[in-house]
Amino acid sequence: MTLSAELRGLDHSITLFGRAYFSAAFLLQWSQAGEQRHWLMRAKDNLRYEVVQTLGEGDWLIRIPVSPRARKLYAQLPSH
Repeated sequence: MTLSAELRGLDHSITLFGRAYFSAAFLLQWSQAGEQRHWLMRAKDNLRYEVVQTLGEGDWLIRIPVSPRARKLYAQLPSH
């Protein structure tokens, strides 16, 4: 994750990340670093989430709770 801080994304884009980048602080910062910056990654088998909207068969927009540990390290993180 140390080197990931040097990654630069593009506005109006979708970036594919491997599961090694699953960090609430990193992903939120990535999304907010520009305009319409989205990300996509394969979910871990034990991921806790809430389906917000079904987009297609096996395709959902989800809401992921931020862990208490992450919120303790980064107080500015939202609950989801």
